[in-house]
Amino acid sequence: MKSDKKVYELDVLLKRSLHDEEVPDDRLHRQIMQEWREKSDMKKKNSYKAAAAAVICVGALSAVSVHAGMRFLGPKEAVEEMGYGDIAALFEGKEAVRIGETQNGETYAFTLLGMTEGANLMELNAGQGAIEENHFYAVVGISNLDGSPLTAEEFWDSGESYFISPFIQGLEPWRYNISTMGGGYAEAEADGIVYRMIDCDAVSCFADREIYLGVLDRALYEKEAYHFDESTGVITPSAGYEGTNLLFQLPIDESKADPEQAARIMEELSGGQDEERTAEAETAAETGEPPTRTGEAGTERLEEAGNFITSPEAFSDYQIFLESLDGGAAAAHSALGDLGMVQEDRQTIEEKDGVYLFERKNDDGDVEQTAFFPEDFENGNGYSCQYEESDESAALIIVLPELNEDGTLTCTLYRKEYPL
Repeated sequence: MKSDKKVYELDVLLKRSLHDEEVPDDRLHRQIMQEWREKSDMKKKNSYKAAAAAVICVGALSAVSVHAGMRFLGPKEAVEEMGYGDIAALFEGKEAVRIGETQNGETYAFTLLGMTEGANLMELNAGQGAIEENHFYAVVGISNLDGSPLTAEEFWDSGESYFISPFIQGLEPWRYNISTMGGGYAEAEADGIVYRMIDCDAVSCFADREIYLGVLDRALYEKEAYHFDESTGVITPSAGYEGTNLLFQLPIDESKADPEQAARIMEELSGGQDEERTAEAETAAETGEPPTRTGEAGTERLEEAGNFITSPEAFSDYQIFLESLDGGAAAAHSALGDLGMVQEDRQTIEEKDGVYLFERKNDDGDVEQTAFFPEDFENGNGYSCQYEESDESAALIIVLPELNEDGTLTCTLYRKEYPL
């Protein structure tokens, strides 16, 4: 892989501990999407946002004639190309399913090569060991429509990013997808084909429903791309969508359904958050004081962040930064300066399609994007915080955005290195 650094995105922890307002459902999917970052050791990282039957059959049939002569790696071999030998072994296990279905998008063809479930080998706990809980893995081969070789550089530099995610019948796809279910992806290129492996929390507990894999030509989930039938729960590609919005049906054995586990996941991803917001609102109404930033939920998130930030000095600076946000952007800038954070970049960007995208190159020369949304600034400032760690040093990278009167957004990036 390109780098041996471990990168931990703290936006989930930060945003959940500081956002105390109740978010209307029509914007909830945007807030949820912000809480996702792809894995640290991919060639190019896009920040969160991030996802009929006749249409699917036509796409699959038309792709066969183009790709019949192409040789794809198997899922195991593709994952080995990405450097994940432990996960590759899962594609030879009893849970592995070979698929090989191809559907054509607007620019590329997508071949779902296979899927499996097994131990969560993509996340680390505080002791840098694997978190032992089931995860879902799927491998997709991405190729040019005419069968010509596709290089990784061409795919990454094409200006298009793709959101590839499981969706579940009966559950809103903007609420239940790879970004909310502990997911991410890794990529590699071999012999003119780009391979993407996605991973997220296991989905087989929902096997008594239809389970899909969506391929969307957006870095973030787009509500208009898929139709969710509220009466049946069926998810289909929106016919009027201009672009790629494919949908594969995943062949998961119905006997694997676990309604109790599914109910726990649904409660965690929806009901639990709603109850927390309701409790905070009731407390505010009784006391006349707004919910505090460092209440029980915020403390829990800080403790969770402490599992990832192994540098005591970095964690201390992180806490001071959080406290400074109560004073607004000016206080946060001042605190970051006092902490010795170095300002490395400052950009003023315009909103496009309801999102502000702050782009920068990391130390490896790869492009990273951070997405902010107008609603982030309705009740204070948004922000992004990232922790990187290698064998000898660590770093905090903080992006502090400020919404200007003309509707533009000025983003300032700070960085500080810490010896380990």
